[in-house]
Amino acid sequence: GDFVTSSQTLYIYAETGTMPNCTDESSFSVTIENTPSIDNPGPQIACGSFDLPEITGNNLSGNEAYFNDSQANSGTEIFGPITSSMTVWIFDQTNGGCSDEVSFAVTIDTIPMVSCPVDTSFCVDDGIVDLSSLTPAANPSGGTFSGPGVSGGDFDPDDAGIGIHITTYVFTDGNGCTDSCSFEIEVFDLPVVNCPDDIEDVFVGSDPFTLTGGTPLGGSYSGPGVSGGEFNPAAAMVGIHVITYTYEDAEGCQNTCTFTIEVVATPPVSCPANFDICFSADPIQLTGADPDGGDYSGPGVEINVFNPADAGVGVHVILYTAPSSDTC
Repeated sequence: GDFVTSSQTLYIYAETGTMPNCTDESSFSVTIENTPSIDNPGPQIACGSFDLPEITGNNLSGNEAYFNDSQANSGTEIFGPITSSMTVWIFDQTNGGCSDEVSFAVTIDTIPMVSCPVDTSFCVDDGIVDLSSLTPAANPSGGTFSGPGVSGGDFDPDDAGIGIHITTYVFTDGNGCTDSCSFEIEVFDLPVVNCPDDIEDVFVGSDPFTLTGGTPLGGSYSGPGVSGGEFNPAAAMVGIHVITYTYEDAEGCQNTCTFTIEVVATPPVSCPANFDICFSADPIQLTGADPDGGDYSGPGVEINVFNPADAGVGVHVILYTAPSSDTC
């Protein structure tokens, strides 16, 4: 009825108890081994795969291992990582046959497949962009964006600055499984645009003229009196007018500059007095009209010079066109 709880040698002794008193004695060893006790990790949930942790416990033999089934069912040793949901068994046994076995469930959740928008670009002055509006949109929706110039799902090109920026999209599903992707956002600077100098004293009666001098070439002019790249003083009317030159580069970024054109009233035009000249006289330079700088035209006139022989005998009307396009 007694129990042996520690390793020891036990002796058996017997005697007849009568004369002569015959005796006999024998002994045997009893070895008591500690039963291993395995710590159970408990249910595990992992994303994509689960790495088997180190086995812990008390009185382990050093031969403890993971198995795909109970030893009663001849389970096979496994080493991981675990890539599909299953029940995992841990078994340990001493040389004396003392053993322990535990099991726990491993649930493998699928890692979400995340895709990003394609690489894109903006001009530095485009303003704040809602990243969820990009096409194709980040998928699945509901994740978070991060990177230079990104705040709360918005991208600010001016805050990010000129250059190529890596933007990351991270999505976490209901099981806590996470995946991410990244894409590039390039921010372009605005083109440098230069305007011609301001133009003064354009007579309101002057002919329309082509606007030039804006660089880079290929932009467009706009403002009062401007149409098709020409400025019409009469359409603009008297006053100082702001003209805008707009240029768009290959990246679609626009910049502008401005200059002014001053339109003034046309001064009165007066011609020189009528005069007589002999048919045989030498050609003479026509002068005396006011304001100066215009053009003379009529019979016998070439480059503001009147030739009596070319005009012929008679009375000839000479027309003077002032720089303002007014005539007399």
